[in-house]
Amino acid sequence: MYSYWGHRFEHMVMTGNDPTMTLEAVFKEPVNTWKEFGIVLKGKLGQHRLIFGAEVDGLDSDGSTYVELKTSRVLKDASNVNQFYQKKLMTFWAQSFLAGIPKILIGFRSDSGIVKSIEYIEVNEIPRITRGKVSWCPETMLNFGTVFLDWLAKQMHQLPEELVYSMSCNGTSIELTESSHPPFVPKEFANAMYY
Repeated sequence: MYSYWGHRFEHMVMTGNDPTMTLEAVFKEPVNTWKEFGIVLKGKLGQHRLIFGAEVDGLDSDGSTYVELKTSRVLKDASNVNQFYQKKLMTFWAQSFLAGIPKILIGFRSDSGIVKSIEYIEVNEIPRITRGKVSWCPETMLNFGTVFLDWLAKQMHQLPEELVYSMSCNGTSIELTESSHPPFVPKEFANAMYY
């Protein structure tokens, strides 16, 4: 249900700007959870050049920058506030920072799914907002990502080429297994990435 509420919020905000539809018509329209806006990015983490895709909710009102839409429970007690700072803002920051999304629109909802207030948060401000209140920090998360990519590159160099691998994590260990999918990365690209 929480996931549906999030999709409903995205639908209302993004479709609510359509001047040809009334807000009532937008509300009555079924939510399509498969509808998304995808972007492809390139970046670098440590020595690793990356090309990756991200799902983005849309553009801001003037159409100049990406915006991410999220919902969270109304912050009404210390437990809610702690969970919001410790877990929600961590995942919001990681997802948006890596995708280059500068701001997040958060709909604070009641326990019955009714959005009571909305607030924009600048992604670059999240580390400052959470400093001293949480056990995570962006630098540690990025360093972990670099160490993980170092490990993954080493593993991939030891495995046969021309195969596709699937990665799974059970919480305490990571396993690479051969996949039945055919190779999809051109050899020239793979060589450019690692040599």
